[in-house]
Amino acid sequence: MSTKQRAEPVHESREQETWDNVSIRDSMRAIEDNEGPLPEIPAREGFMQRWMRTKLAGEDDPKNIAKSINQHWRRRDPSTIPSDLAAPTVYLDGIGNTIGISGMVLRERPVEINDQYKDRVKERTKTQMSAVDNSLYKDHSVNDGFGAVHREEDKTRVSVGQGMPVDD
Repeated sequence: MSTKQRAEPVHESREQETWDNVSIRDSMRAIEDNEGPLPEIPAREGFMQRWMRTKLAGEDDPKNIAKSINQHWRRRDPSTIPSDLAAPTVYLDGIGNTIGISGMVLRERPVEINDQYKDRVKERTKTQMSAVDNSLYKDHSVNDGFGAVHREEDKTRVSVGQGMPVDD
């Protein structure tokens, strides 16, 4: 007897059982907002979050995990996700249950700590740019006709792209 001829009961999956409860318009908004390879999960109030790599070329990447811990990134606990969002969870040694997919985990840290790191990076960048200016002015003076040093990269523009980050 072929499988098509069997009269077995059809079992609906949990998704099929609750499909009638999903608003089509809400689903369309979710499709428009989330077309990347990683789930779009909103950050909790007071926290910044980002996806971080746990594997590199199929092998565990403990250096990247340790680096993220040293930078005060912590796992996003699956219990903090609103019940209407589907978030894949994984278990990682040393981290525990967390939101994750394909060698990536969702990490978060308080906004205050995140701002301190951003300020530190800005200060280091400013120091490096000042060192470049000092080096250029040492070689070229305003009186030689070169004028003041001007850089196009002084104007920062940020845009949001798609895809997985290459390196943290």
